[in-house]
Amino acid sequence: MSQWFHRNPYKASGRPNFDLGPIATSISARMICSHMRERRQTLMKMFEDLGNSREAMIEATNQYISLLVGLATAPDSNNELDLEDNEDDGEDSNASEAPEPDAGNVTEKTKKDKEGKKKKEKKTLRDANFELIGILFNLALWFSKHAAKIASNNNIEMEQAVEVYKSLRNAAGLFEHIKKDLLSKMKGKVESGSDLDPCILEAYVLQSLAEAQEVTIARAMELKHDPGIIAPLACETAILYEKCRFGLQNISESLVAKWRAYCIFKTACFRAYAHCFYSESELKADRCSMAIASAQEALKYCTQAQNAAKVYRSGSGAEFCFIRRLQPYAQRTLAKAQTENAMIYHQKVLATMPHLQLKASFGIATPELPQGLNFTIDELWQEAVPGFDPSKVAKWIMQKDYNSNQKEAEKLRSIPEAPIYQGDKDPNNASGCILS
Repeated sequence: MSQWFHRNPYKASGRPNFDLGPIATSISARMICSHMRERRQTLMKMFEDLGNSREAMIEATNQYISLLVGLATAPDSNNELDLEDNEDDGEDSNASEAPEPDAGNVTEKTKKDKEGKKKKEKKTLRDANFELIGILFNLALWFSKHAAKIASNNNIEMEQAVEVYKSLRNAAGLFEHIKKDLLSKMKGKVESGSDLDPCILEAYVLQSLAEAQEVTIARAMELKHDPGIIAPLACETAILYEKCRFGLQNISESLVAKWRAYCIFKTACFRAYAHCFYSESELKADRCSMAIASAQEALKYCTQAQNAAKVYRSGSGAEFCFIRRLQPYAQRTLAKAQTENAMIYHQKVLATMPHLQLKASFGIATPELPQGLNFTIDELWQEAVPGFDPSKVAKWIMQKDYNSNQKEAEKLRSIPEAPIYQGDKDPNNASGCILS
C-alpha cells in the first residue's frame, strides 16, 4: 500500500511590521519589536521548505512565539491580560494584527475598531491571538505537508515511516490545541466555515489521525501481522475519514469539494481493506461463508473507490496509484476463499454481508503536540514592558506615514509552495514500506 495524502494550501497572512513609532519609547521596546519582525520573517520563509527538520521548525516557532505571547499575556504571569481593568499596560500593539484564515483560499482581515481606546485594546488582544493561532495553524499544515512529502517517495524506509507517523500526530495535536485551548481566548464570533470553525478544525484532526493510522496499517501489512488485528484498525480508519466527511457536510461546496471527495475516496479504500483482512481472519477461523461475503463486499468498495477517484481528479493520477493494488488484492482474497469453500468447507454463502463494525485494540493514533514546543514568554519582555507608552497611540495614528504603513502590513501574502510529486513506481513489497 503506497501512501498518498490530500493537502489544503497554507493560509495567506499579512506582514505585521511591529513598528509602533512613538509608543515604543525605549531601546529595549524597539528591539523587541524588531526581533518579532525578524523572527516572523524567518519562520514564514521556513514554511516554504518541507525538507526542514521538525526540530528546526519547532525551534524557529518557539523563537517567535516567545515574543508574540507577550502581546497577549502579562510578562510576569501566564494569565491573559484583563484589558478592561489594565488599560495602561504596555503590551498594546496594533502591529500584531493578523488575518483570520478560512477553509478556502480567501482570508478575512481582523477589523479595527474606532470607537475608543478601551475597545481598541480589547481588539488588539484578539489580533495577537489571531496571529498566534495563524502561526500554529500553518505549523500544523507544515507538519502534514512534511509527512506528505516524505510519503510521496517510491520507497519508504522504516525511519521515514516513523517520521511521517509522528508528523501527522503532531499536526493533529496542533489543530486540537487550537480548537480546545486557544479559540476560547479570542474575542468575537468565529465565522461558520472558516478555518477557526470548530467543525473545520475537527476535520483536520480526524484526517491527520486517519492518515497516521494508514502508516500503522502499512507497517502491519509488511510485518504480516494477524489479519484479525489489521481489519479492526482499517475499519476504524475508514470511520475517521467518514466522520471527517460528515463534519464538512454543512460547509460550502465551493470551499471543500475536493477535501470531501478525498474523504469519500479514502473511506471506500479502507472499508475495502477492512473487508479483505476480515475475510482472511474469518477463513483462518474456518468461517468460509463469511469470508466469501466479506471479500465480495470488499470488491464493491473497490468500485466505490474507483468512482470516487474519478470525482477527485487530482490531475497527477496519484489517487489511482494509491488503489492500484487494492482491487487485485480483494480479487485474490475472494478467489482463495471460494476455492477453500469448494474443496473443503462446502458452506452456504451468505446472501448479504452484515455492516462491519470492528473495534481496534492496537494502533489507534492520538493527537500529540510537537515535543519541545512551548509558549514561555521571552525574558526580554521584563525589560521592554516599561518602554511602551499607550498614551501615545493617538500621536502614532496621526503620523503622516501611519496609514500607508498599515495598508502595506495588511496586504495578504501567500506562502509559496513547491508541488509534491507523487511517485508512481510500484514498490517491490505488499505495503509500499521498506523495513530496515
